[in-house]
Amino acid sequence: MYKVVFALLIVFICATTVSAQSLAYKPLSSWQPALSSWESARSSLEASSKPQTSRPVLAGLRPVSVELLQDALLRKHNKLLQNNAGMARRVILDRYLGKGSERSRINGRNQLNGAMAEALFLNKNPEWNYVSKPNASQHDVYRLGVGNRPPLNGQVKFHVSGKPDMYARDMVKDHRAHRFFIPDDHVQPVREYWLRQYESAKLTGDSAGSQQAARNAGRVQPMGVTSHDVVISTKEASQYAAAEQNAAYVSLAAGVALSLGQIGWDYAHGSISSDQAAYRSTKALTLIGTGVAADRILLLVKDGALRGTLKGNMIVGGVVLLVETSWNVYEHGGMAAFRHPEFYEQLGGSVSAVTIGGVACFYSGLAATAAASELGPAAPVVGAATGFVVGTGVGIVAYVGGRTATGWLIRTVSPELYQQYEQQQITAAKDGIARRISFAQSLK
Repeated sequence: MYKVVFALLIVFICATTVSAQSLAYKPLSSWQPALSSWESARSSLEASSKPQTSRPVLAGLRPVSVELLQDALLRKHNKLLQNNAGMARRVILDRYLGKGSERSRINGRNQLNGAMAEALFLNKNPEWNYVSKPNASQHDVYRLGVGNRPPLNGQVKFHVSGKPDMYARDMVKDHRAHRFFIPDDHVQPVREYWLRQYESAKLTGDSAGSQQAARNAGRVQPMGVTSHDVVISTKEASQYAAAEQNAAYVSLAAGVALSLGQIGWDYAHGSISSDQAAYRSTKALTLIGTGVAADRILLLVKDGALRGTLKGNMIVGGVVLLVETSWNVYEHGGMAAFRHPEFYEQLGGSVSAVTIGGVACFYSGLAATAAASELGPAAPVVGAATGFVVGTGVGIVAYVGGRTATGWLIRTVSPELYQQYEQQQITAAKDGIARRISFAQSLK
């Protein structure tokens, strides 16, 4: 009997094993709907539980001050600026310069300084984030709470004057913010202000007033930067915007300086004729066109971040210099140019004109724009005109000086090159005289 029971048990175990194996090797495709549903639910749950942060986004193409302020304006005025970084940079310049009146200039700079203060604070404090609504009345930033604690809210304020009573009025108005961040050099005066209010309330028996003053004294926190840092960063961002707007004038100045420098040199040495003047004019137009074209090309590189910068100006100047050198090689007979000391003189003058003239154009344009800031929208025009005139003038002087210095250097280091060149010139002159004498004798 036990043999029958044992046989039935073996049959049952085998049947169970086969059934189990058939379930274990069920095709994966049959499970796909369930897996997809589970993955979707898991992703949705993770997204809802994961904190959403909003930090400054910096592309790393322009100075930090420019990109911080640009990002802040795009967040605050997204509909107006249509997420266009170029428009944001124009707004920076327009607000910094104002509309020609002192009031509009002060208001514009206050707005920019406020936005810059928030951006600099977030850049210094990675645990804080922008609030989701850029127009929130009492909260500019927030920090996620630890564990189950609620998040902390903060307000960032900046006043150029640093007057404690102005900050105090803001704190009373924005009473819901847990933290009140102000420039580091303004913290102590504001805390002392509230401590005086606390002592005064205690003396008069105003319990509610003393508690409020103590709370406000504790709310005051440093931003991590000084008021000077905020003002300088805003000014730097506006200067960059102005330089980028005036970039085309730098390339124009480089071409004009090289052209006028060459023509002036030839005229001073009496070696220019009407035909040569026409040739120089064609060359001048080519150089100017090359500079403008190089500036346009920079628009396509790194979102135009190099335009208007010193590096960008040197790139444009280098392209103009390359074309000018090609003209000089052509003038001296191709490869024979490298045996002519005059070619090296022209090259030395051109390099000096591009480098020194380009630097002069860049910094004089910035200085003139800043000096004329009270003119409002006309300030960039003044800066561009000043940069063009100064860059052209300095470039011409640099061309003459560089060419003279290069000639002296060649005579000192390699006098035989000049002797060989002069001998060739004498031989050519003798041949020319001989041909003219022969032609005159043939006419008799």
